[in-house]
Amino acid sequence: RPVNKPWIASNVNGEYTLYNDIPTSQDIAEYHRDLDGYLQNFIRYFLKNPEASRVSEGSQLLKNHYFPVMDPIENFTIEVAEVTANFYFPYAAFYNLLMHQGPKWYYYLEYIGKLSGHNMS
Repeated sequence: RPVNKPWIASNVNGEYTLYNDIPTSQDIAEYHRDLDGYLQNFIRYFLKNPEASRVSEGSQLLKNHYFPVMDPIENFTIEVAEVTANFYFPYAAFYNLLMHQGPKWYYYLEYIGKLSGHNMS
């Protein structure tokens, strides 16, 4: 139903750092070995009952965008963190902004310097 309330959303360029240390080295090795399977499972999680062609096409788009080079493993690990964070943060915000019928504002912040404060471990 139409809503007149404003929708305000934001994202930060370094949000992927939240996901840097979550996967184990075994997880990363498995994702590296079967990247298509990992991305397809991820898409299925977010799109309830998606068509197989959409899952396949989406995983290929993500693979081409985030993983043009699969090595070294350190870079691959960062890309896994980035694609994971983007599913939870920017993509979710963009989807909701597109769906919202009322006024909307979106802003994007950029970290400058080092992350500090809360220890995530």
